[in-house]
Amino acid sequence: QQHRRTVDGRLCAAAFVQDKRVYTGCTEAPSPQGGSGREWCYVEPQLVHAGAEAWAYCAPVVDYDAVRKEAAAAAERQVEVVRALAGKLGKAQRAAEATLDTYHKRCA
Repeated sequence: QQHRRTVDGRLCAAAFVQDKRVYTGCTEAPSPQGGSGREWCYVEPQLVHAGAEAWAYCAPVVDYDAVRKEAAAAAERQVEVVRALAGKLGKAQRAAEATLDTYHKRCA
């Protein structure tokens, strides 16, 4: 099981009791304010500051494998763009060199 975080970045408590039930991590049970339909957790006690709630809504679970796969695909797309631009620059450089050669032969 993952050690989850809240939307504000605090660590969720590893386990907590709410309404005589033990939870580990985030839960969809009604929150301490009575709301439902959104995951929440109690925060690790040492991370609760004065005036802050002892619980918070959980941040979404990140699928890091999917993120890495998409990042690799995006990088590969950018490699193709750079290769195409490098090819165009090489062609432009050859044309400029040919133009300079022609200039030097006719005007120098």
